Amino acid sequence: MIEIFRRKIFRLGVSRYTFNTLYHQTMRILKDLSELVQENVISHEIAERITSYYDQKNQKPSNKLVLIFGILGALLVGTGILLILAHNWDSLSKISKTSLAFLLLLASQTLCLFTLLRKSDNAVWRECSAAFLSLALGSCISLISQIYHISGDFKQFILVWSLLTLPLVYLMRSSVTMLLFIIGITAYLIDYSVQSEQITKAFIYLLLLAFVLPYYFQNIRKNQDHILLTLIHWAIPLSLLFMPVTLARDNGEYVFIIYFSLLAAFLAVGQSNYFNSKVPIQNGYSYIGSIGTVILLWILSFDGFWNTLIDKIIPWSSWMHTPEFLFAIIISLLTMALQLFQLKTGILTKFQALQFVYLVFIPIFFLGFSSSLSILSINLLCFLIGLLIILQGLKKHNLSELNSGLFIISGLVICRFFDSDLSFVLRGVLFVCIGLGFFIINYRMLKSKKDHES
Repeated sequence: MIEIFRRKIFRLGVSRYTFNTLYHQTMRILKDLSELVQENVISHEIAERITSYYDQKNQKPSNKLVLIFGILGALLVGTGILLILAHNWDSLSKISKTSLAFLLLLASQTLCLFTLLRKSDNAVWRECSAAFLSLALGSCISLISQIYHISGDFKQFILVWSLLTLPLVYLMRSSVTMLLFIIGITAYLIDYSVQSEQITKAFIYLLLLAFVLPYYFQNIRKNQDHILLTLIHWAIPLSLLFMPVTLARDNGEYVFIIYFSLLAAFLAVGQSNYFNSKVPIQNGYSYIGSIGTVILLWILSFDGFWNTLIDKIIPWSSWMHTPEFLFAIIISLLTMALQLFQLKTGILTKFQALQFVYLVFIPIFFLGFSSSLSILSINLLCFLIGLLIILQGLKKHNLSELNSGLFIISGLVICRFFDSDLSFVLRGVLFVCIGLGFFIINYRMLKSKKDHES
């Protein structure tokens, strides 16, 4: 850390006297940390986190901008080269086309080799060269297939491309390549060219995703805090959301159990110690889990799905042989195990109503096969969830939680407008009442907070 600090100070043109002062202060901090660890006041993990915090604090903000614009530049350069080649493609011979395809690949590989040998500690060089090589691999595969008329479909192309870019994640230590890899395997998953292969593709997708998770966890353990890792925090749960719908075949209604359980797992991950120390926008798991659960509750508050469910008679013996039911059981049990682990280790210290919706939804779902009470139950569940969040917001004087609960109940009321016979006048009056409720409750909350602070 001292060496990094020294280089940055001299780059900024700071005098040697000022640097010596800052150097001794930093050394004093490190000495205090070592003494605190020796006296068992703090653990080694906390000391490493403090050191990592000062490392990140001493980084210049412009480095992040250089990284972002460098990656964008690499992507734009690669795309521009492909467009130039496409414009003159028909006038080139087969040998020229093949040479250009491999020349682009060779140039990108040379750039990556130079980065590994000379710029291995520079994140901008690693990310840009890896992004350029990823594009070059995809373009080379497609160009050679087009030149020599090699048959194949989109899912085969995207699978081969993803497999070839996978080593770059670890070799170049590239987060942007991991991001492109996640996008690639997601595109592979949602390709519906052959419906009967969807279950096999789901397993292949999960296996490919598991290959990059060690690199992901390594960045988390290092307490990395850059925009690419934040994008990955959003990309992984968004990608996983496409998996349940690809499994829907003859018994697609079980997909809703999978979705509720998966979203509950996202909320559990979002409550981990790592995300509790981050700004909210970095916690893609919590946002997607919360928003997705609420949207599903609103969708199922209509009677269309439940009317279809009550007319469907499926023998109990056949449920165990459907892949949708098996996936629903597996994901629900994994989510339950994760929550029990958090309760046992003390990570789950605060109650979140949305995190346990899946446990209530499962009996409501099976009730829907035999009774129309499931429609009333799901509407009541949505209302109670919103009410619990409002009460929590009032108790903690938290405006965001309060408005979230009001938003859930307001959305439920709006959904009922679409399947009711109320006149436009009554609907307008109800909208006005909802708006006034938002205003009055927020005004009273702000007033009580001011009185409490004074």
